[in-house]
Amino acid sequence: MAVPIAGIRRPALDPSPLSAPFWAAAARGELAIQACTGCSKMHHPPVPVCPDCHGTAFDFAVVAGTGAIYECSVMRQARVVGFEAMVPYACVVVELDEQPGLLVVGNLLGAPVEAARVGSAVRVHFEPYGQGDLQLPQFVLVAGAKAR
Repeated sequence: MAVPIAGIRRPALDPSPLSAPFWAAAARGELAIQACTGCSKMHHPPVPVCPDCHGTAFDFAVVAGTGAIYECSVMRQARVVGFEAMVPYACVVVELDEQPGLLVVGNLLGAPVEAARVGSAVRVHFEPYGQGDLQLPQFVLVAGAKAR
């Protein structure tokens, strides 16, 4: 099933029990990342077993949503369903400030694709997805911030 958003049809999201707290937080405009209660290591996407301590108890911690572009790719062809109207756009992997190696994927909004550079400071920005109060975590550049 596709969800229409301002003339764009995006696939319906069906959160799993593992990812439901992430999406519930996003609907509130918060970025929440799974954190192991045994070793406090954060994981994204959520995992059923902590790869660091093998624990199986987790909480979700709200994080600042700031970080730096770790990697990026410019999408120049309409290959991702629901994002065809955005072409060209920059898909970015962001390393969050809370923990080295904690990566989240999203798109860079509000900037030309040429501005997507590794090390550029970004912050989370929530975009309505069009399915209830669901919001999609995306990223925007932090004005005036120095690149890492």
